[in-house]
Amino acid sequence: MIDALEKPARPWLTVIEDDHSRAVAGYAVNLEAPSALTTALAFRHAIWRKTGPAWHIRGIPCAFHLDHGADFTSAHLAQVMADPKVRPVFAKKGQPHGHGKIERLIGTVTHMCLPHLPGHAPRGTPDRAGQAQLTLPELDAAIGRFIREVYNHRPGQSPASPNSLASMNRRSRRTALEGKS
Repeated sequence: MIDALEKPARPWLTVIEDDHSRAVAGYAVNLEAPSALTTALAFRHAIWRKTGPAWHIRGIPCAFHLDHGADFTSAHLAQVMADPKVRPVFAKKGQPHGHGKIERLIGTVTHMCLPHLPGHAPRGTPDRAGQAQLTLPELDAAIGRFIREVYNHRPGQSPASPNSLASMNRRSRRTALEGKS
């Protein structure tokens, strides 16, 4: 992708996934390396109502599963979770709680969404950076569309599924989310 100065830039994707349904509850695409701020932005997106009616997954979780990355162990993120009374659950060091769920989700975005976007150049492509065409807002919109229209409607991730966060919100308004940058 290209930045505001039309120079090639590396985007970062932070994803918040519902631990029960494995549907994406929120995400953030930005040009900054993972940090407490980018995680907090993705967390806010996860809990608040989305702009489109097709994305029903939202709500304040009772627990937030995290690894020990610096972006998850900051005082800022602790305060973000403390305000709505969300309990952070840290994985044992060397033993991720999600067993690669977020990594598989990011792999799915990498293989099913990105190849269809203008300027996509897989690893090993000569002058990979020089082929960049999308701006940050365009990439953000494309990833959001993929999550809403494709990923969250795959078997086991459908917002209409009785196991989804959307239906759980009707029962309890709280569930567990898993985050990863």
